[in-house]
Amino acid sequence: MKHFIKSSILTAAIGMSLISCEDNEVTSHDLSFPGNAFAAFENTTAQTSETSSDVINIVAFYANSNQSANTDVQFSITENNITSSDYEIVDGKTAFSFNPAERQFTDTLKVKVFDNNVTDDNKSLVFTLTGSNNNITFGYPGEAMNNSTFELFIETDECALFAEEFGGEAGSPITPGSRKETSIDQFSGDEFNAPVTSEISAGAGTQVVTYKISNLYKEVLATLEGGTFEHAENQGYAFFELNNSDFNNPIVNITGQGANSYFATYDSKELRIQEAHDFDSGSYPQSTFDTCEKTVTAHYVLYYVDGGGNNVVFDVVTINLGF
Repeated sequence: MKHFIKSSILTAAIGMSLISCEDNEVTSHDLSFPGNAFAAFENTTAQTSETSSDVINIVAFYANSNQSANTDVQFSITENNITSSDYEIVDGKTAFSFNPAERQFTDTLKVKVFDNNVTDDNKSLVFTLTGSNNNITFGYPGEAMNNSTFELFIETDECALFAEEFGGEAGSPITPGSRKETSIDQFSGDEFNAPVTSEISAGAGTQVVTYKISNLYKEVLATLEGGTFEHAENQGYAFFELNNSDFNNPIVNITGQGANSYFATYDSKELRIQEAHDFDSGSYPQSTFDTCEKTVTAHYVLYYVDGGGNNVVFDVVTINLGF
């Protein structure tokens, strides 16, 4: 009786096992795709910096159903804000090469980028599979042609300075978003509440931007005891030129309204304006501007020439502008 029970349990276990196997059976079908073969990029994007010395590896692969011949796949390059002197295709490679007979189904394009030491925007290179010596398609099968292109994004290590970014376009100036002005010589208690307006005289896309700063004083000349503001239409404005032609040495030039740096008139004296460091490099710091943060810190001197031909400092001011 015991043997019968054991036999029954064993038979039931085997039966359940067979049922379990049948329930988990999976049928696999052969994969198929249109055409004989296709090539595609392994990834679609990568990112690097123009200061990086790393070699960027761009991998393409080849898939085929019945083709065993060697296959070359050409690619085109689209340059966005970059020239051929700013990067190198290592070994001068012009096509991906595959050898199915030797089971070589991937190939790598190696790219190096260079720092052009120019203030410019971010860049990119777009690689597109374009042609082959065999009848193949590019990208994954389907209308979308996914992975038939690859884009390498290149981050610049400088900040661009263009008229439309730093002060606005000619005729459509940007009023600085923030302003802080301090006097470091006389009139330290003055308030400078009048707004600053800018008037671009340089074209868009240039490395040199000139704009007009108005209302540098809140009519300080008219309110001084003994002072006369003889030319109300001038009301003390100056021209600031931001010159970023040499990205290692951005320059702020400050001039008045005329060739003689004329600024305004105080008590029959012609006041003139000059960038403080240029006026006296030993006493005053140089004006600066930050192309990344889009701020200007300008130090300027108001002075007049006395009867003896000496330059007499009237005021020294630091003005901070943010765009």
